[in-house]
Amino acid sequence: TIGTLFFGLAFTVFSGYRGSFITQNFIVATLLILCGYQSILFAVFTKVFAINENLFPKDERLERFFEVVNLERGLIVSFVTLIAGILSLGMGILSYKIGNISETHFLFAGAILIALGFQTILFGFFVSILGLKRK
Repeated sequence: TIGTLFFGLAFTVFSGYRGSFITQNFIVATLLILCGYQSILFAVFTKVFAINENLFPKDERLERFFEVVNLERGLIVSFVTLIAGILSLGMGILSYKIGNISETHFLFAGAILIALGFQTILFGFFVSILGLKRK
């Protein structure tokens, strides 16, 4: 959440700034977003594993989550995220090639979207494997 807020601020409030200041903001925001997302995925993996091994009782919220979020829906969201990331990365590379090197936000947004999309694909497959024991 903090990383997303930081990234949004870098896009809007600090958009008039150029150079290393804006680049540093994007680097920190990217780091925070990726670490936060990894933490969420780890929490879900841990919870599913603990329930499957009867270390924790069944969780109704987790059951409802898996009723809404399944492998197919996760893959659709992942591929849309990957496509958006590739397009954003392409826009960043294109703006750099035409001489507008100050448009680094497209590169950072593309990198984040591609990483999140890829992580979500792997998350979907792994949590589905963990969920096989539940059925």
